[in-house]
Amino acid sequence: MGMGGIILALVGSGRTRAVVEDPGVRVWLVLGAIGATVYPLTFYQGMASAGIALGNIIALGLGPLVAARVGVGGRIAPPPCGGRPCRERSLALCS
Repeated sequence: MGMGGIILALVGSGRTRAVVEDPGVRVWLVLGAIGATVYPLTFYQGMASAGIALGNIIALGLGPLVAARVGVGGRIAPPPCGGRPCRERSLALCS
């Protein structure tokens, strides 16, 4: 995961620099980096504790629900509902 992030940063160097230098985005950047670091650790620990079947249902099945809820709730993005955004959120909630 680290190598992929480095490659993406190098390929999009101008855009990457703009994102890192934007103080409004920096908090989200740090939170995303922490989440990307913590997720695999908790995912595999959950698999060891709960078992493969239940761990997959919880870890992988809950992701689209949480993402759709955050989007619909307007905490990260305003909730425009109509057309493509509404269809995408509906699919995420139904999957």
